[in-house]
Amino acid sequence: MTTFSIVIVPTKRLANGKHGIRIAVAHQVQIRYIATPFILDSISQLKKGRVVRHENAAQINLCLQRTINEYILSSIKHANQLTCTQLIHSIQEEERKKYLTFDVIAKEFLSTLQSESRIKSYKLYKTAISHFNRFLKKEHDISLEQIRPSHIHQYQKFLAKRELSSTTVRIYLTLIKVIFNYAIKMDYIHYKVSRLLHMHCPLFASKILILRKFTLSSVSDDISFKISFMNYKAQITLL
Repeated sequence: MTTFSIVIVPTKRLANGKHGIRIAVAHQVQIRYIATPFILDSISQLKKGRVVRHENAAQINLCLQRTINEYILSSIKHANQLTCTQLIHSIQEEERKKYLTFDVIAKEFLSTLQSESRIKSYKLYKTAISHFNRFLKKEHDISLEQIRPSHIHQYQKFLAKRELSSTTVRIYLTLIKVIFNYAIKMDYIHYKVSRLLHMHCPLFASKILILRKFTLSSVSDDISFKISFMNYKAQITLL
């Protein structure tokens, strides 16, 4: 059984004589500590796991309790299979993922394209990513986990206002979907329902280009092929 408690470790006193609050993790007959950003002037300001005699005691206690609740949820899955140190690493990694932004994941994806010398794909993805980042900063400065289908629909409108062609809008939406799928594949995010599942893409009345037997990744490799059909206002349908 894993237990979490709020403690001060006297031997870890800071250079200025103050004490940092830590969360003690007891697991598999071991105890390890996770540092928090909270500092107290004296050990006596922590009583039975609660901060006392501090001007922000109520807020700190609330924050620490929420953190422990999150740690408990993060540790449920594979706790029995991990050592105490491994469990802490797992918890911290899950916490880190909560604050990952689209831009961070996109840059990692672009670096992968560069390492594979996919220059044409790199340039088009970079343009699509730039548009999406501009939208997120202007409309919703949020983490990757917080992006909802409604944001994607708003992004589509954002692109339309920039007087881009319907074909270009569709391609940019498709490329952004690839980035989300990459994040899921790399285990950075876990969506119960795909953020782009109900994504509406522009339809075109003229010639239709249907790409069959292509995976999403192979479509991304054929960006130059798609671009050559833009003048025909092709509808790209992923089957």
